[in-house]
This record gives sequence, structure tokens and C-alpha cells, in this order.
Amino acid sequence: MAVVIGIELLVSQVISWEVSVWVAMCGDGLLALGTLGLFLVRIYRNREVDW
Repeated sequence: MAVVIGIELLVSQVISWEVSVWVAMCGDGLLALGTLGLFLVRIYRNREVDW
């Protein structure tokens, strides 16, 4: 039982490490895309309101 728990902990640590690395690499890109997306949505909504 302890072995299974240890393996699960190890796997979860590896997964969280991979996720944190992915976030570190892709976070800036996602942030830029999100900002751009919000900007475009805002422009689109403003155009709709103007019409």
C-alpha cells in the first residue's frame, strides 16, 4: 500500500513539474494570445454597438 502511494506521489510530482515547465514556456504566449483575443473581442463589440 505504501509503495502504491509513493508511486502515485512520484507520478503527481512529475506531472506537476511538467505542467509548471509547460506553463513557464507557454505562459507568456498564452498571455499574449489572451490579451490579443480580449482586444479583438472588445473592438468587435464596439463595432456592433456603433452599428
